[in-house]
Amino acid sequence: MPSESDKKDLELFLGHSNPQVRQQALTILSGLTVDEANVSFFSDKMFQHMIRLLSFDGHTSVILGIFVNLSQYSSFQLNESLLKKIIAVVMELLREISFIYVELAIMLLANLSRDENAANILLQVNDPHLKGLYIQR
Repeated sequence: MPSESDKKDLELFLGHSNPQVRQQALTILSGLTVDEANVSFFSDKMFQHMIRLLSFDGHTSVILGIFVNLSQYSSFQLNESLLKKIIAVVMELLREISFIYVELAIMLLANLSRDENAANILLQVNDPHLKGLYIQR
């Protein structure tokens, strides 16, 4: 497993202004998703960067793949704030007519919704004004 120093470097690279640097960081992180033992290496800061980058061309499929791979593991947990953000971004992407990674996005939502809290966020059951709006659209 990579070190704490590697983690800090990858967090910095994900926030870098150069798209090639971000892409290299994403490639490294993608390689780490093949083993459940590496789930704990990922930090909230990495997840925040990846969620922010989801809408950027060139990064979307890699980031969705990372989240799909991680979300298949029982040890993968996102805090409620990150869950809300990723679900909101993915639902926005799915509304775009030109969005081509529909299968990856649906796989991610399916994996996330195995957790009751994530399913409630997706269905928006805790907000009576928005209840089910994601699904209705």
